[in-house]
Amino acid sequence: MANARLIRAGGRTVGLLVRVSSGRFRFFSSTPAVDALDNRVFRSLAATVRAVRDLSPTALRS
Repeated sequence: MANARLIRAGGRTVGLLVRVSSGRFRFFSSTPAVDALDNRVFRSLAATVRAVRDLSPTALRS
């Protein structure tokens, strides 16, 4: 994986995932729908995507 990756949900970009160390990635929210995850550290891209999807689906619409 590259050092940074855009995270998309509901057809739009919701944040940026940046590698901060080996096996650690920090999420930066770009929409209020996922602000609860802002600055959180994840172990993988998949874990980040799961966390975004776990938010209310209606929160990702608008």
